[in-house]
Amino acid sequence: MHDEAAIRDLDTQWSKAASANDLEGTVAFYSDDATVLPPNAPIASTKEAIHILWASLLVPGATVSWQAAKVEVSRSGDLGYLLGTYVVTLKDSRGKPVDSGKLVEVWKKQTDGKWKCVVDTYNSDLPTPAPEKAK
Repeated sequence: MHDEAAIRDLDTQWSKAASANDLEGTVAFYSDDATVLPPNAPIASTKEAIHILWASLLVPGATVSWQAAKVEVSRSGDLGYLLGTYVVTLKDSRGKPVDSGKLVEVWKKQTDGKWKCVVDTYNSDLPTPAPEKAK
């Protein structure tokens, strides 16, 4: 239970960093060998690629946040996963959500005993846009 609470707490801190558009703070939650599988985009498997991905998400006027729904840790205590939901909003007069969806994070205890996200993926709950008709 202690490790599950630790992952949940780290994930809350991570979401707060992203909500504050703190790019460096946001990418700091990933391990050095992390992989991000974003929707409709190539896999980001280097620190640089992950940084570029987040820089495209944390833009002025947008807020990214998420919340954990379930956290489980392996019996061995070195791997855990988290399921949750996310919301992306634009800071207009109504703060209307522009995207929402679900996410999965895999966390791994590092050699220093700290938890880091090693795999991160998310996808939208919005329907796929209809293809444009040929003219």
